[in-house]
Amino acid sequence: MNYSIFVEKLEEAISKMTGTVPETKRVLKNNDTFHDVIIISRVGKKVAPCPDLAKLYESFLAGKPFEEIVSDVCGIPTALQDVDLLQETFGDYKNVKGHVVYKLINYDMNKKLLETIPYRRFLDLAIVFYYVVPKEDDQIFSILITNEHMLLWGITVEQVYEDAVCNTPHFREPELVSMKSMMRMLMGDSEKIEERDVDEIVPMFVLSNKQRIYGAAAMLYRNTLKEFAEKEQTDVYILPSSVHEVILIPVRNDINIQELNKMVREVNEHMLQKEEILSDHAYLYRRNSNQITM
Repeated sequence: MNYSIFVEKLEEAISKMTGTVPETKRVLKNNDTFHDVIIISRVGKKVAPCPDLAKLYESFLAGKPFEEIVSDVCGIPTALQDVDLLQETFGDYKNVKGHVVYKLINYDMNKKLLETIPYRRFLDLAIVFYYVVPKEDDQIFSILITNEHMLLWGITVEQVYEDAVCNTPHFREPELVSMKSMMRMLMGDSEKIEERDVDEIVPMFVLSNKQRIYGAAAMLYRNTLKEFAEKEQTDVYILPSSVHEVILIPVRNDINIQELNKMVREVNEHMLQKEEILSDHAYLYRRNSNQITM
């Protein structure tokens, strides 16, 4: 089954299961990329988009049963009455502010997107905001906050930013592990990891959140970098390995910043999809001033 037939059959199955009229639409995502999504709608009402259609197709090719994919899509939201409630909730910012969080994206690579959403500049990056949909299960749904939402609520970017600063460490709790530990988690205990290759030559630590979704924003959390730098008794290089995590390296005389920048660019070019790229160079956290610089 090719991609076009997959999408066609998915639309038919969703319509039959939910009694709705699904619509395939291309939407602008991170780093000026476009993704196909399905919007499930009823007369006069629209429901939040489903996950990326290309990723659903990838899961199908990887062996996930088609019926299970349909069931997953129809569960976003779990029931249409959840959407009605969400639409009512979104009309008043006081119902939203407790679930607003932020993420980091590249400024220059997202100028088109940034024309449509509120943001706050941070060096060559942009802090943008989204709403975490409350769910009792482990599924994670979110809605990007747009300029239309801001007009509806009648609030400022500063207000949203202040709320997101309070909420983000709660909904996206930080996680800091050594590179060796991260590799063990990814590769399993069955794989032998050479400690000297990982931690002894250049000590590296991976900073993200426990969901590992847009975890690079954890470098903005209050005291996260400060406590790490105090423990290491030095400034810290920050390598933006993707929008989902950064790598922390204690500053030492034998570390060449140009080599770190080269490493970041090579990872961006060979290991990341375009929408995952955060930046093409390292940053420096200065312990004495408690500031991140380029």
